[in-house]
Parts: sequence; structure tokens; C-alpha cells
Amino acid sequence: MPRLILDGECYKFSRPQGYYEVGRLIHEDVAQTIIRFGGDVYTPRASDAKSLAKKISSSPPTWHPAHSEQYFPHYHPGPGYGHIFYGTRGEDF
Repeated sequence: MPRLILDGECYKFSRPQGYYEVGRLIHEDVAQTIIRFGGDVYTPRASDAKSLAKKISSSPPTWHPAHSEQYFPHYHPGPGYGHIFYGTRGEDF
């Protein structure tokens, strides 16, 4: 069954078999902690992903398009942090 994804919310990411998958709903404070320790999260909107990246680090966030049609575009808050994925698979590829 497809997972209900809500705008403005954060979700844990897992990497089963090399693919990034949207996981369970998490609070933004938990998402920030996950990212600070090198983990990955997902949020549906690009604006929320960029905003979250800015809350993590004083460095300007770096944007990356999807690396292939199987992956999501994402932001890096800075060196040593995790990824904040957003949107749909292959968006901006």
C-alpha cells in the first residue's frame, strides 16, 4: 500500500538494496539530529528541504539534482552532514 506523504512533514530515509526509500514520519527535531549525524531524511517540498538545511548549518546548503531516474534531488547542509531528499524520483534529472 502506498504511504501517505504530507507536505511540510519530515520522514526518515533508509537505503535497502541501494535505493533510497521514504520511511516513517518523524518530528523536525529528530530529522535535524539524524542529518547532523550523517543520516538522511525526506520532505516532499524543495522549499522545506532547503529551509531544514539552513537550520542545520551556517554554511549555504548545496543543491544536487537526482543522480538518476531512481533517486531524488536533495540538499547537503554542509560537509559531514547527511542528505535532505525531496520531491519525486528523477525530478530535475
